[in-house]
Amino acid sequence: MAIAFVTIKVQVGKIKEVLTEIRKIDNVLEAYSITGPYDIIIKIQGDNLENVAKMIVTKVHEIAGVQDTVTYLVIDLEKS
Repeated sequence: MAIAFVTIKVQVGKIKEVLTEIRKIDNVLEAYSITGPYDIIIKIQGDNLENVAKMIVTKVHEIAGVQDTVTYLVIDLEKS
């Protein structure tokens, strides 16, 4: 299993629409509107890193209003 956090920069005025579309993606576990240079952060899960990368490129990047993303891969998954 692979997990990544993705910060997303969104076109002005499109945050709600982008969040609605992101939440339709099956492997998105969480999605939040945030403050700072990026507008949204999501937690996405896949079978492996290749699967996660493919979902980001083919699903997240294709949403109207998405301008830029930064992906943070989880390298150590330790449950409390």
